[in-house]
Amino acid sequence: MNTRIIFVMSIVFVSSVYGCCGINESGVKCEGQLYVGEPYTHKSFQDVTVIDFRWSLDDSISVCEVSSSFTGKGRGYSLSIASDRKEKGGKYYRMSYPDQLKLLKEAVSYMKKEKGKDHLKRIYIQMSALGDAGVLVSNKYKAIKPAEKAYDRSSYQRALEKSLLISDIKDLVRPFHQTIRNISFELVYNVSTKDLLEDVILNQLNYPDTVELCDDLCIELL
Repeated sequence: MNTRIIFVMSIVFVSSVYGCCGINESGVKCEGQLYVGEPYTHKSFQDVTVIDFRWSLDDSISVCEVSSSFTGKGRGYSLSIASDRKEKGGKYYRMSYPDQLKLLKEAVSYMKKEKGKDHLKRIYIQMSALGDAGVLVSNKYKAIKPAEKAYDRSSYQRALEKSLLISDIKDLVRPFHQTIRNISFELVYNVSTKDLLEDVILNQLNYPDTVELCDDLCIELL
């Protein structure tokens, strides 16, 4: 049986309970407890092990998932952040960016304490999974992009480099004496905030009808 399909059935409890009572200031479910999926082998690389992390609250799990990928050698590993409703009919709930960032921090802490991995090599990010962090990048990009251009890659790169997301990643790896080496992406696309709200919570009081996002962002670290 596919371990990714039975994720909810085969999870390991990690005794991390946060001060969140289960309902945030917007009246929406927030993080709850951290659950760690059973390790499984990467579908393309047999020597790579993957562990998935989510928040769980009552009988639901978060749409947002952080996954770690690593081998048995060395202290290095990679993380990915995405929205994933892998089980049809499963109960999922949306989260805001601060709760997603907490999930990322918990994954980093788990990898160090439980797996002895303390050198994060890269982070792959699906920006449409990050709510406000993605919207803020899009807003900055639209503000600095030359008006005569439909798309300007260098402006998007600058918007990313000056973003809250990148600042938070720098804070995340600073205790490990790491820094960002490179930020890369390929495709930037237009998505409606209505579609975005199916998987995330937006705390911004004013957000546009559409945002410009990339779902193949790669942050390489030193």
